Amino acid sequence: MSETFLNYKNPIVFFNPKSAGGKTAKKFDIIKAALGRAAFGFANVTYTETKKDCAENNEVIRQALETKQYDLIITIGGDGTISSIVNGMYILPTELHLPIMPIPFGSGNSVLREFGIMSIDDVAARYQSLTAPKDFDLLLCENDSGFKYYCINLLGMGFISDVVVEVLKFHKKFGAFSYVVGIMTALNRFRAYKVKMILGSGESQTVVTADRGQFLTLSNTQFSGGGIHIAPNAKYNDGLMDVVLLHDLSKIAFLQGFAKTFKGKHVGRKGCDYIQTDKIIIETDPPMMLMPDGELEGQTPITVSVIPKAVKIVV
Repeated sequence: MSETFLNYKNPIVFFNPKSAGGKTAKKFDIIKAALGRAAFGFANVTYTETKKDCAENNEVIRQALETKQYDLIITIGGDGTISSIVNGMYILPTELHLPIMPIPFGSGNSVLREFGIMSIDDVAARYQSLTAPKDFDLLLCENDSGFKYYCINLLGMGFISDVVVEVLKFHKKFGAFSYVVGIMTALNRFRAYKVKMILGSGESQTVVTADRGQFLTLSNTQFSGGGIHIAPNAKYNDGLMDVVLLHDLSKIAFLQGFAKTFKGKHVGRKGCDYIQTDKIIIETDPPMMLMPDGELEGQTPITVSVIPKAVKIVV
């Protein structure tokens, strides 16, 4: 039996002109040409820069789906653009969801990195051989204050949130190098938190604590921040999140351990807990600022659960 390859005909395109510090907007013609080589046209382009934009654009998606006009969502931007579309789409009923094909034009492009997709030409070439989209898990993050976010990549807190605060000061205008600048700047405000993590559910629950937690991430995919291999054992479809906690380290030891995350060599080192679970409750003192998929929103306490195979990604 011969294989059936993907054959989407009518995509709706969500384009973030501010991704990669505004560089994406300057390459719009290049993007159109590359998508043309993959047999896509630009029937409908919707500009989106924030999660709020995506929520406001839900009516566009709803109308399109109800009339069966579109069969695919193309995102042009970075990890934040993918995340914004996912969160916007999840306001709609599940039966109205569409597969998503991300075009990597952001600062980090972490979601696509483990597939070796770093350019629009990579997307176009790969599309020609795909027979089905991949089912990605999502991390549902919520607390009693009404905070709710669907993460496709990573939820970070502690030091990593401080890094993003600094990155946003540069508006990501230096691309991936913005993260390097953010890391060095955040080290000047090095702080620790009391951390309590309740893992799993029911009788299988376990508790992990740290008096001086400094860095905590929950990952659905392997990479974060433009090449940091923070969760080398993560799989996007295994029904688990990969938890990394760096704790009880001096500033120098923390820096050494954090440097190892770029190559995924931090696992197994002293002061690094690496845990896989399908649910976690996190309590900290003082509260940690949350960084879901690169956005600064919410704070601990937070409950995070894996939604298995929740969104289809063409990758």
